[in-house]
Amino acid sequence: MSTRVPTTADSPTYDQVSDLGRRLYRLGFRYNARDGSWYLSVATQGGTALAEGRKLRIDWDTLRQFSDARLPDGVLSLPDADGSRVEPGRDDLGSRLHLTFDEA
Repeated sequence: MSTRVPTTADSPTYDQVSDLGRRLYRLGFRYNARDGSWYLSVATQGGTALAEGRKLRIDWDTLRQFSDARLPDGVLSLPDADGSRVEPGRDDLGSRLHLTFDEA
């Protein structure tokens, strides 16, 4: 089942708590103007870092290289819904591109 994770480009830096599967996670979003990219950090709800500074790219499983059992069991990605193959820019989160979680 695919779930849309609420995101916004209103601020270049923000944190939120999101339900990813069976647990709540603290997600940190940071926009890096120097390289024009969004980065995601994932922590437990209590704040223990699990994955930090992962570049958000279209059609890429952001957490695929990690095997920590505390991470969400599924795929966290930005599907290329409009087929443009353009990586997420400053104003794209929550509008042109939507972060999704596909439970395993």
